[in-house]
Amino acid sequence: MESMALAHVTPELLVWARTKSKISLDQLAHNFVDVDRIVAWEKGDQAPTFPQAEEFAKRCRVPLLTLFLSKPPNEEIPLTDLRTVKDASRKKLSTNFREVINDSIVRQDWYREEFPKAAPRILAKQFTLDSSMTEVAEYIRRTLWINNDLLDECKDWKEYLDRLAQNAEAAGVLVLRSGVVKNDNKRKLDIGEFRGFALVDDIAPLVFINTNDTTTAQIFTLIHEIVHLCIDSEGISNPDPTKAIEGMRNQTEAFCNKVAAEVLVPEKKFLRDWQSGNSNAVNLKRIVKFHKVSNMVALRRAFDLGKIPRDYFFKSIKSDYAKYLKLKEKDEGREQRGGPELYVLMPARNSKKFTDSVFVALQGGKVAYTQAARLLGLTVPTLEAYAKRRAA
Repeated sequence: MESMALAHVTPELLVWARTKSKISLDQLAHNFVDVDRIVAWEKGDQAPTFPQAEEFAKRCRVPLLTLFLSKPPNEEIPLTDLRTVKDASRKKLSTNFREVINDSIVRQDWYREEFPKAAPRILAKQFTLDSSMTEVAEYIRRTLWINNDLLDECKDWKEYLDRLAQNAEAAGVLVLRSGVVKNDNKRKLDIGEFRGFALVDDIAPLVFINTNDTTTAQIFTLIHEIVHLCIDSEGISNPDPTKAIEGMRNQTEAFCNKVAAEVLVPEKKFLRDWQSGNSNAVNLKRIVKFHKVSNMVALRRAFDLGKIPRDYFFKSIKSDYAKYLKLKEKDEGREQRGGPELYVLMPARNSKKFTDSVFVALQGGKVAYTQAARLLGLTVPTLEAYAKRRAA
């Protein structure tokens, strides 16, 4: 019976969770199970069922997946916080965001253990902050097959984002794109807190994109995070293509922004296409349409490359940001009225590469339905229904 499948949690993590919650054995066991059974779980003499493990995690107020880690998670921010300027105090992570990071680390750990011989083409330590920006950008463009053919094939920005994510996964990167915790639409992620983050790894490099941002902003964030992988610099980002590069105190974020801009709108191509006989508006519109970037990114490039004056840039950015807020409000209203069903969103939310890998393990009997469901943030019935759709 699937519901009685054993959850092979890490005993040390059970002790850690209970200690962290400052709950006694008697309190934990109350109206749940015998104290002796919890002691047996913590010693590793017995294993709880998945429902029991779930109840244990709920009572200790920790994400269930952390009980499967090999060692207790770092209670500090588990990634370098690149959202704050130099010498500024670190921002405390929200519960939602912390859970998303922990879930991503669990997924990365599982994939690494399940596919130890994976050989991604996007590898850390290939470049450093001293590397040529153009060289790094060209490497990413080549590895992700970003060229005129790809731009011509994509009918809109959404398709371009999907293709970039697909190409990144083909290069070995796990790309998770979601705006909620697991698949709970009531637990929305705040783009004011983060737009993305990167987890460096030799086998399972991972990037997470907050989909509550606009599509064009997600495109920029995806490339920005991939730059982080290339220079062996994992961390939490809030990349802002409108921010003046020269004013950014964080050297890493400034470098990643520069490279991302060069990847999406190469300087040579930009200068060749910018026609001095046309107005700024006409030139910018052409850049936006061809390179499938936001007007903000096009403005940023035009300003950095000396094609528009400072006052024009900041006035336009202010106007664009006002439009962005209206668009965001409109998108949120549309989302509340309904959107794509879960089965459509699943591969992107969990990384198609990761999702496919879980199903390979499931079909091979390496994981039970209960564990597979939790790795994908689903209930067992939903996973079973999803499996039937995949097989149809």
